[in-house]
Amino acid sequence: MKKKLIAVIIGIMIVFVISILGFTYLKLIEPEWLLTIVNGILTTSLVIISALHMVEARRMRLESAKPIFSIQPADFYGESFLTLHILNSGGTAKDVRIDVSYKNHTEQFYNSSIGTGERVPILHLMKEPYFPNAGGVVAVQVKCKDSYGVEHLNKLTIDFDSLVKENRAVTNVLSPLDIIARHLKDIAWRLDDIEREIRHH
Repeated sequence: MKKKLIAVIIGIMIVFVISILGFTYLKLIEPEWLLTIVNGILTTSLVIISALHMVEARRMRLESAKPIFSIQPADFYGESFLTLHILNSGGTAKDVRIDVSYKNHTEQFYNSSIGTGERVPILHLMKEPYFPNAGGVVAVQVKCKDSYGVEHLNKLTIDFDSLVKENRAVTNVLSPLDIIARHLKDIAWRLDDIEREIRHH
């Protein structure tokens, strides 16, 4: 959109300049007025382009501050998982209200803020069958404000019935911190094995 407007402005400038040069050639405009008119056209065009840049910069600032939520599985147990989180991959969300509906039951949560990269647990299964074999549809609605006070509404769903029907596996997405935590657990388990071997001998 921005590029199209700039192209239109440049086109108008060219038409004006050609017209003025034509009028001057036909002696419809006095030569001493030519430079004044051209300068006026150029100045007006630069003002318009600067205004477009300001509008675009403001739009980008607002866009970068917008919170972006997604549902993320966690606590994997083989090919199943026990927990659902919401992950904010956008700007900081403030005054966050979360509604979670699953199998005719709705729970409501509140967080004062959820920063970029932060996760919040919203649903946890205490017994088998775990997700996705538990089936059903999880519907999540997140109402929040960004750092500029602009309100946002995110609606998210996962249809586990369709995933089971399609025999579609759910993969685990690991962040760098998750990978570090897993390695630390492996080290802790290995140390426990060494300790048991020492005590056995």
